[in-house]
Amino acid sequence: MKLRFSGAVLLLILSILPVPPELGSMVATGIENPTCELVGPGIYRIDFQASPAAGPVEVFASSRPDLIDSPKPLLTIRKTPAEVSVLGHTGRIYFHLKPTSGATRVVSIRRLPLEGAKNFRDLGGYRTSDGHYVRWGQAYRSNHLVNLTAKDSEYLGSLGIRLVCDVRSDGERARAPDHWTGNAPEFFAVPIGSNLFTAPTADDLKRRVATINSGTKDSVRAYDYAIEYAGQYAKILKRIAAGDLPVVEHCTAG
Repeated sequence: MKLRFSGAVLLLILSILPVPPELGSMVATGIENPTCELVGPGIYRIDFQASPAAGPVEVFASSRPDLIDSPKPLLTIRKTPAEVSVLGHTGRIYFHLKPTSGATRVVSIRRLPLEGAKNFRDLGGYRTSDGHYVRWGQAYRSNHLVNLTAKDSEYLGSLGIRLVCDVRSDGERARAPDHWTGNAPEFFAVPIGSNLFTAPTADDLKRRVATINSGTKDSVRAYDYAIEYAGQYAKILKRIAAGDLPVVEHCTAG
């Protein structure tokens, strides 16, 4: 089913092309592979690999990925993983990891806590081929947005999303239109592929597991897919280059 590759293709394109200044940040040193998980109400688990020269790492919490709100760190990490508590905050939180030696890295939860879209993910933090990282909070991929709740729409509205690129077929969009209440962004239809998403059979699931386990083969298929639908992806990239950020790209399954 071709549509399930759309999110992987967008990430592939972002990783191999020179990243526009609006989307990329400079490569950091000292901290590698930072991850963040929401493990309880207001409780986050942060993990990363650090070189011995990095030293203790100060953690700052901020509502923005490009700015530290407070000069006072929440904690200093000397051993990973570590848990940090940020209570009474309703919006998205970005953690700025500042080592004693080396550049600061930013990390946040990748899968957003939405009730009606379980596969809404931030593409931030991935390293690109030209030595940068995709900025957090600028590019997202998701499954369909048919079941977004009012609470979801309010949460997403706080992220300042300006553009939603829907790559589903015309028929899929007609049968299951996206639902976004309140101050909705622009919806841009860019049909990619002709196969509709249907409920997977047992054989489908076996093939998906096999595909996931053969990561290189999956990357090759995503690359072929990007070539086949280069014209459609070019439309999305032109909007990104024009500054229509933050952007969400979604199909049916994500």
